[in-house]
Amino acid sequence: MGILDRLRGTKKELPPLPRRGSSIKEIVAAQLHDLGLDELDPSQLRTFFSLQDIARGLSQGNSFVFAPSNTECFIVSRQSMAPNEARDSQQAICQGKVTLKCEFHKLPTYPLVRFLITIYDRPTDPYKIEGLFDITHPDFQDFVETLPQAKKLTLNVYGGEAEHYFSEELPLSREFAHAVVSNFNRAVAAFYSVPEGRRSFDAACSKFQREHPLF
Repeated sequence: MGILDRLRGTKKELPPLPRRGSSIKEIVAAQLHDLGLDELDPSQLRTFFSLQDIARGLSQGNSFVFAPSNTECFIVSRQSMAPNEARDSQQAICQGKVTLKCEFHKLPTYPLVRFLITIYDRPTDPYKIEGLFDITHPDFQDFVETLPQAKKLTLNVYGGEAEHYFSEELPLSREFAHAVVSNFNRAVAAFYSVPEGRRSFDAACSKFQREHPLF
């Protein structure tokens, strides 16, 4: 039973949450079917869909999440950082100098689930990576459903021209997974409290980032 099924079972007043289009996993599964490769292990998904392709589609400072298999979750982020900053950040993550936080924010036009990755690469002014996520996006829904069972969470950072900087495993705690599921459920309830004609994810992101600048 998926998280949306469990949610609908416990909050019967909520209609099913909309999904916008198809997830990466569904698109690749269709491609594999067309190639006669249905039996391919899902962990091979990234062979057919480049993380760099995802990074190219992100604006600067934005992040994307998806779950390529039932045990692995990815965060892909495009950052305006110099190569030396990337090296310092990667080294700090390897040394465990990183925290991962999930927040829920209710805005007038749309509820937001926010990830904040803080990398303590220097004594003051640590580097921060933010992700603001749309709960109707199928890849985010897949991520939320997979995370509690995941064995691995990998941060993949790309630069301004979508060049690959580094990929490092992040600490995956039960507390973080619980916070993601809990805040997703809160956002679902808030989603239906906003009149349909007033809903705007982009407007909510713009308002939040104006009022809460990252740096």
